[in-house]
Amino acid sequence: MYTKNAMIESNKKASRLKAHRPQRLRAIGFIVTLVGSLSAEVLLAHGTITTPASRVHKCRFEDNPENPQDPACAAAVAFAGSSQFLYDWNAIRQGDANGQHQQVVPDGQLCSGGGPEFGGLDLPRDDWRATAITPDGDGNFEFTYHATAAHSTQDMLFYVTPAGWDPTQPLTWEDLDWIDEPGNPNDPIDPFCHLTDVTLETIPGLGDGYRMVCPLPARSGRHVIYHVWQRDDSPEAFYACVDVMLEGSDLIFGDGFETGDDSQWSMTLP
Repeated sequence: MYTKNAMIESNKKASRLKAHRPQRLRAIGFIVTLVGSLSAEVLLAHGTITTPASRVHKCRFEDNPENPQDPACAAAVAFAGSSQFLYDWNAIRQGDANGQHQQVVPDGQLCSGGGPEFGGLDLPRDDWRATAITPDGDGNFEFTYHATAAHSTQDMLFYVTPAGWDPTQPLTWEDLDWIDEPGNPNDPIDPFCHLTDVTLETIPGLGDGYRMVCPLPARSGRHVIYHVWQRDDSPEAFYACVDVMLEGSDLIFGDGFETGDDSQWSMTLP
């Protein structure tokens, strides 16, 4: 028999359920927001050069991002005001580049890809940690790219700073022009290597990524290799500064390249 006491107890349970409902709804809302944030982070995460390691990759994975010991990385974090950009190491990008890299990435902001949150990477310094690299017997070097999200590729572009380049000055597009054409007002900024067909593969110790073989420039000393990945399925592009120590090689560009013929070094991978 449904007594008065039973009715009172039932009403109390209903009241408790109603009281907890807003908390449950708030908890569900938090979970949905968190999942949405993580999904957005994954969608914006694409990758960077890892061999040799890019500037942002070194500060993130070869140092303590919360308390960097490397002076250049510490300065970059201080400039940014936090280390969050190091956790977004694979998202130095412009969403509407569409091949117009000079238009969307201003001079002095190349290493950040024009993204203010990565601005500490643009600091002109001569103490960014550089990786020594040398060409193989054919004058080539194999770069690797860690792709946290794979995309169809239109261009993989590699630029390099010139002989006599001053790392204490802001990096500009003009610094990266490989073939100087005096008197040509429309002289483009030429890369030293241009790949149009790369294959995603599983690289031991890295995960999904790309291997890219390029002839190394005849340079010596400290330089920046600047990399651009332009997607083919979207106007989005990704950018990276790679600090290197280069050793000159007489094996490079014995193919007429010095005269401006780039047909031998602009290649596609099998």
